[in-house]
Amino acid sequence: MNKHINSTPKFDEQDLADFEEAFELFDKDGNGTICASELRNLLRCFGKKATEDEVFAILKRYNKTGENEEIEFQQFLNIMKEEMTEPEYDDEILQVYKVFDRDDKGINERELMDVMNKLLELKYIHN
Repeated sequence: MNKHINSTPKFDEQDLADFEEAFELFDKDGNGTICASELRNLLRCFGKKATEDEVFAILKRYNKTGENEEIEFQQFLNIMKEEMTEPEYDDEILQVYKVFDRDDKGINERELMDVMNKLLELKYIHN
């Protein structure tokens, strides 16, 4: 079980694992928090486009201490529960994603390698 995860009824274990992994990637200094710019980029990874002002409003709403402009993982989960509605995916991005995700289970290392090898083969055929 992941160290940050509390039971959250809206997300399944895979969602929580994905959120935790992404959060840890954006927590550059490893202190367990992310700042406004990191939150904005993290939200974008999950299909939520937010302006800088919207991100600061989110931080203010979810950071109960009000002492800083950073949030912890559990606060991030609360944001994801309430702020995320339908993802705002660009159709072109979805089409590209589907090229890599052939079994609708997410992109794994094998699928990525297969597609990249096919692209390399095409490159050498046309040269």
